[in-house]
Amino acid sequence: MTIPFETQGSTRPIGYWIRSADRCLTKAIEAIQSDLGLERADWQVLNTIAESAAGMPFGRLRETFDPMLEARELHKVLISLADRRLLRSEEDFWRLTDKGRDVHRSAMERQTALRRKAMQGISEADYSLVVNVLARLVSNCQRPEDT
Repeated sequence: MTIPFETQGSTRPIGYWIRSADRCLTKAIEAIQSDLGLERADWQVLNTIAESAAGMPFGRLRETFDPMLEARELHKVLISLADRRLLRSEEDFWRLTDKGRDVHRSAMERQTALRRKAMQGISEADYSLVVNVLARLVSNCQRPEDT
């Protein structure tokens, strides 16, 4: 099946746009968070843990970040954030420290502004459609071959 694709005269494949969007977001996030000492993975982990008042066990964090971060990369991010006193681990539950909550609040303000900028001209319906299409694409690729 051939799916015609054209946006502003471009005929680049979906993989190009996925990687370009990912790289663009990484650069933008790291630019706005650099003075807080956060890289994209730091921000993502910090934000994910902030969403759970009780903290999160390593296993759940692994599930959340698979396939974005391998277990050893995730562990490095957690240890780095803990070394900077942004997180603490208690009985395998990772929680934000007071300093971590302060840094998260500052980082969230910046992320909110970046999200507003990145989403200009994109409706909620378009965003939802893209997310659903990409989820189906991943699901299709992970499905075992027909025998």
